Amino acid sequence: MRPIPTLFPQMLLATALLAGMGGRVQAQTLPGPTDIPSSILLSHNSDIDRLTQLTHRAGALGTAAEKALDLLKRHHRREVEYILPPLTLLPALAAGKASPEMRWAIDMSDKVKANREEIFQEHVAITEVMTALRIEAQKVDDLDAAEFAEDAVADSVADMEIQEPTSVLIGEILRARLGGTK
Repeated sequence: MRPIPTLFPQMLLATALLAGMGGRVQAQTLPGPTDIPSSILLSHNSDIDRLTQLTHRAGALGTAAEKALDLLKRHHRREVEYILPPLTLLPALAAGKASPEMRWAIDMSDKVKANREEIFQEHVAITEVMTALRIEAQKVDDLDAAEFAEDAVADSVADMEIQEPTSVLIGEILRARLGGTK
């Protein structure tokens, strides 16, 4: 049985807050270039917590987890810097809204496009370290660690298939709606 993630109380609080609002979320302010979607932030925190716990395991498993933790932290920093903030604008864009205050996301989107190869190589490295972690976990029959490694690879693929292209698309939508050059 998996331990309850340390973010579980935060999820309960968010659920309670939403229930108290009649299930409606009302945006108080427009997200800015330092905001990221809270669901992704919770996921990042959970991943780092779980991987940190794995670094305390004995032998090669702990060593593999340390390598994975370092790489995942670096990747998360990149995501927080410029890949994820544009995603906070999705609800407004889906509602047909665009304003000049959103223009910051175009620059971030362009940075994702410019760094596609570097980002791809980072995902390759994540797959490699998580595969090494899974192999070490299987050697010592650590199902939790093996499942974590597999889930981390799936998350990395989702980043490439969904998050990064969506960030680019947001920039293109804003450019089209607000005007601007490529």
